Amino acid sequence: MGNPAAQGWLFSVDFGTSNTAAAHVAETSGTVQPLPLSHGGNLISSAVYVGQSGQIEVGEVALNNAAADPAGFIAAPKRSLSLGQPTFRVGAGEVPAHLVVAGVLRTALTKAQAQHGGKPPAGIVLTHPEEWLPPQVQILTDAANSIGFPAELVRTVSEPRAAAFYYARGGSVRPGDKVAVYDFGGGTLDVAVLSAGEDGNFNVIAAGGDNALGGRNFDAIIRRWAERQLEDEAIELLDAIRGGRLSSREAWELDDSIRRAKEVLSESAQASIEVAAGPHHAVLWLSRDEFEQLIAAEVTRAVELAQSVLRIVGVGGVSAVYMTGGSSRIPAVRRAIGSLGSVATLDDPKTVVAQGALIAVTKQEEATGAAATAGAGARPGRDGVRSKQSWAFAGAGAVVGAVLTAILMATTGVGVGESSDAAPKTVYLEPGDAVKALMPAQMRNVVRCQEELDDATDSKLGIRSFKCRPTKNKEPLFAGLTKSDYGSVLITAKTSPDPAGRVNYMTNYKPSSTQQELVKVRDDAVALIVKKSYSSSNAVDLEYGNSKTGLYIQILDCKDKNTILTFLSRAGL
Repeated sequence: MGNPAAQGWLFSVDFGTSNTAAAHVAETSGTVQPLPLSHGGNLISSAVYVGQSGQIEVGEVALNNAAADPAGFIAAPKRSLSLGQPTFRVGAGEVPAHLVVAGVLRTALTKAQAQHGGKPPAGIVLTHPEEWLPPQVQILTDAANSIGFPAELVRTVSEPRAAAFYYARGGSVRPGDKVAVYDFGGGTLDVAVLSAGEDGNFNVIAAGGDNALGGRNFDAIIRRWAERQLEDEAIELLDAIRGGRLSSREAWELDDSIRRAKEVLSESAQASIEVAAGPHHAVLWLSRDEFEQLIAAEVTRAVELAQSVLRIVGVGGVSAVYMTGGSSRIPAVRRAIGSLGSVATLDDPKTVVAQGALIAVTKQEEATGAAATAGAGARPGRDGVRSKQSWAFAGAGAVVGAVLTAILMATTGVGVGESSDAAPKTVYLEPGDAVKALMPAQMRNVVRCQEELDDATDSKLGIRSFKCRPTKNKEPLFAGLTKSDYGSVLITAKTSPDPAGRVNYMTNYKPSSTQQELVKVRDDAVALIVKKSYSSSNAVDLEYGNSKTGLYIQILDCKDKNTILTFLSRAGL
């Protein structure tokens, strides 16, 4: 079909980990505007409740139902989608992920149509994290299909590209400029660097993320602070909180008071937190200075992620840093990120991505004069069988000077807070997805993988093997790592049912024929730097293992320890 924007108003949804925002293009003025989704503003909670009869509720209704029927409550469905989970197990049984997302989209659509006299939109635009794979994006497309949008009326835009289009709408970005998008939301932190093209488009050249860092971390820190204050001021309240004796309403009000205090501290020097349990009541006051001291470690962690992504870009850096997500409002965060580059003036960071998605699509379709390809790729088969499509690697016969061997141990895909015997297993639908889904985005985005099916021994042990290569020669991620030409790096990847076993083996095994140093890279990852006694060169080998993600890497003939540590940081390992 033709350009949907020419046939009526358009509608976008930014389905977030904690909250969802939406935007629309007004029919008369053609301007992009955020949509009011609740009585209190432009956001609704992304939480979903599935009742025993299968009805789906979202937002505040879902939160209200959670206390009475916690088995039907899904607090953060997007987080599970990011982990590759295709279904949700609730009290009523298993529910396909696209139907859960559809509940959120339907609520936003109802609000949008109310702004247009009940007239349906001409198309829908959906945003997604940059690192999502085609099967994950397809869940969004399927959700839109299920509420009445055929594939030709659905567009998808990655979140950093949407933000870049929003901030560049005034013409301040020139072709060739590099900009960083710092998306710090309620549940996750994502950083991407994009390059502006001659055609007005933006291409992502580096990306990284932390799915365990967001505004909810700050909420938890404030809650712990509040409990410490109650130890001296109101022990009865503390006992009620820690003993689980708050009513569902009291628990909700405490969480809401903490969240509002956090937001007030972005504008004011102090904020109050109300705590109530039965006849007991207390008001606590938290200053901005104390709050910033409390969150200093998390802010440092957030800055370090941004630095690791910017190091991939190298010389020249970025011309501007665009901040999105509610947590980017926090003054300590803004100041810290300001040390990395010029921070663009903040509008409403919570609606930037939703508005930018519409700007991106309308500009692209105005430029091409035709609809972009809908969706995110081939539709997954009903049987859930992974595709056996094979690829031909360019230069497969080249001499490989250094071998990058990665053994990635796949887990069962258990969702957060679910028992292993109840959760459905992760299903990956494209070649290499099972491997790439476990890699940090910095590595995942620059390699391609093909499964090897000829290892009978591995097959008997339940191990799957892959061969991966950089997507382009002279890939900067591998620059300077080995003594050979990093353009010919070969990655051998395997999955295993024992994620932690390999790391334990690395930590405890002490071979007599080698000299090795164990380096703790992070709480859940170690690196072995190995110098073989029989080698006459100064080169060292690297073994890296992560007991949380199940990623194991071996790289032969690295230059030295410093280049190894630089690579691990640059790769997000």
